[in-house]
Amino acid sequence: MTLANFNGQNNLKMLDGGAYAATADSGPPLQNATADRRQLARSVEHRHRGRVSKLIVTQQAYAANTKIITTTTQMVSDLLNVIR
Repeated sequence: MTLANFNGQNNLKMLDGGAYAATADSGPPLQNATADRRQLARSVEHRHRGRVSKLIVTQQAYAANTKIITTTTQMVSDLLNVIR
């Protein structure tokens, strides 16, 4: 399996489908780099780990905000019932 490495791998532009494109900051591709399937899988896993962490944080924030809205709605409802 043939692949290309970059001196600035963190500066690659992410494309759809898990592909990446070179940028001015990533530098030109360094050809003739080889890797086996395990190395490729680790590389992909490492890149996606950050996304999964962000997704978990976002999901927890969403759940917390949903609970705040539910509690606020209940408090307003209770207040209106007291006023009546």
